[in-house]
Amino acid sequence: MGAWGVKLYQDDVTEDVKTYYVDHLKRGLDSDELAQNMLSEFADYIDDEEDGPLFWFALADTQWKYGRLLPFVKEKALEYLNSGSDLKRWQEDGKLLKQRIIVLDELKQQLTSPQPPEKKVSQYRLFNCEWKIGDVYAYKFESDISKERGFFNKYIVFQKVRNGIWWPGHTEPVVRVYKWIGEEMPETKAILDLEVLPQFFIPKAYAEHRLKDVMFEMMLISTSKRSIPKNLTNLGNILPIQELNRLGSGSRSCYWKNFEEEITKSFLNWESYNVYDLLDGKQKIVD
Repeated sequence: MGAWGVKLYQDDVTEDVKTYYVDHLKRGLDSDELAQNMLSEFADYIDDEEDGPLFWFALADTQWKYGRLLPFVKEKALEYLNSGSDLKRWQEDGKLLKQRIIVLDELKQQLTSPQPPEKKVSQYRLFNCEWKIGDVYAYKFESDISKERGFFNKYIVFQKVRNGIWWPGHTEPVVRVYKWIGEEMPETKAILDLEVLPQFFIPKAYAEHRLKDVMFEMMLISTSKRSIPKNLTNLGNILPIQELNRLGSGSRSCYWKNFEEEITKSFLNWESYNVYDLLDGKQKIVD
């Protein structure tokens, strides 16, 4: 456990418990089902001599504040409050011990008083991208950053290859961007011959560190349809998804507001390099 103060939520355990409980209420779980899930999810905390009391303190406090305090949770929290077991770790500092006693006394008074009415919890509104796997899109550059880098009104092409999940549960497109920028949208045959643009790592990283896998994929982050830009053209499900050698399992995450900056920067970094040649030592970095 990592603690940075005597207050109830000034340690890792209580923060984890509270965050988990509130997050799953917003996912639609009722209090009884959620509490049972947490007994399994936080079993390591519960079984630990120091962390166990903290688990029950945080769960009882959070349930009480949301008007959902369950009898067995209240009982366990009061059991630890009455035993004073949590105070052992504060014995070496008399000042902190006194402060911690006040914190736990306040919690005990709260838990033995009537809890407030059940608090309404708004459910997450999760976005689900409707793009089909295999769909190819052309994107037209329109930002000031593209003007500065000489790509304004030009096109780049990418293909959705799978779905990704972005907290707290949005379904997002994971795409591969082709290493090409042009004045007009390319023909299908031309796209077939294009390389895929590596993401995140610069060429020097592959040349000097000989990374095992290549990050070729990018997850485009949207939380609603409104956040998807209008300067996109769906070219259709026109291409098979390429089999890529040394494909890494991860993907780069990018919000649409940063897309042009990140893609144009990546393109300029990789314009003169082939990632496989760098990995195999067939190409050197030019300073």
